[in-house]
Parts: sequence; C-alpha cells; structure tokens
Amino acid sequence: MRKPLLILLTVELLVAVALGQIGHVDRPAMARAWAEWHQHPTVEARRTFERQQRITVIQRWAFSGVVFAVLAGATVLVYRIRRGEPAASAEAGGGARQVPGSEARRA
Repeated sequence: MRKPLLILLTVELLVAVALGQIGHVDRPAMARAWAEWHQHPTVEARRTFERQQRITVIQRWAFSGVVFAVLAGATVLVYRIRRGEPAASAEAGGGARQVPGSEARRA
C-alpha cells in the first residue's frame, strides 16, 4: 500500500471514531433506566442502568465501525481506479495502436 492511502485511511478512522463517540444515541430504554435509578437508587436499578449504558457504548462503536467501513471502502475503490488510469490513458491516448485492417482502407 502507498503512504498517501495509509494517511487517508488513518484520517478516516479518526473521523469515524469522533463521529461515533460524539454522535447522540437516544435510547428510551437508557433514559428510563437512568430515571428509575435516580428515583429509586437500588442496586438492581443501578445494574439495569449500567447494562443500558454498555449497550449504548456498543452501539456507538458499531456506528463508528460502519462509518469507517464505508469511508475506507470508497477510498480504496477510488485509489485502485485512479492507480489503474495512467496505464489505460497511455495506451489509448497515444494513437500508437492501429486497428487491424486500417492499412488496407487507406490505400
């Protein structure tokens, strides 16, 4: 892999993690668990809230993973297409290739 591609993928990873962690995940189950824990501070209510909190964290990381997968997939695809262009353009744009039988038509 090339260094520019690795730099782009690193930046995309950082962006995906930032988006996933600052993104707001509004889960009614977590809000209910939090309210229950603060209204009735029992051990069971706290465990329920912590469980919902773990689920929210997992969802945030999963969102970061999906964002990174989409960004990285698009970047690698564009990189591979662009990397293949110079060889194709040199072959087609130079005019050095002749169509078979074109000499007979000129004469």
